Amino acid sequence: MDTVSGIVLGVGAPNRASDGRAVQCAIVIAEDHGLCRIYADYGNAMERISVWDKVLCDVHVNKGDNRPESWRLDEVEVLGKVTKSSEKRMILDGCLLDCADEDP
Repeated sequence: MDTVSGIVLGVGAPNRASDGRAVQCAIVIAEDHGLCRIYADYGNAMERISVWDKVLCDVHVNKGDNRPESWRLDEVEVLGKVTKSSEKRMILDGCLLDCADEDP
């Protein structure tokens, strides 16, 4: 098991996995991992997080998911929330990707 600590930048809509389960994902910017995709069964730990939450996530790699930035969420703790617009802008400005026309 690993830990991802960071700020939630986005939460996706629930959708169906290939095995029929309803899952939901979020994007977390983490100091140690950069942009991460965390996901869980819909209604599990995902219902406790929202955009701009500061989170501590217990995660693991799912062998069926070959994306290195993707982590299966086991548990999440919300530590706080980014509320100042200047801090939000600074975080977003720091996320500029230099990937040209490649998929980030």
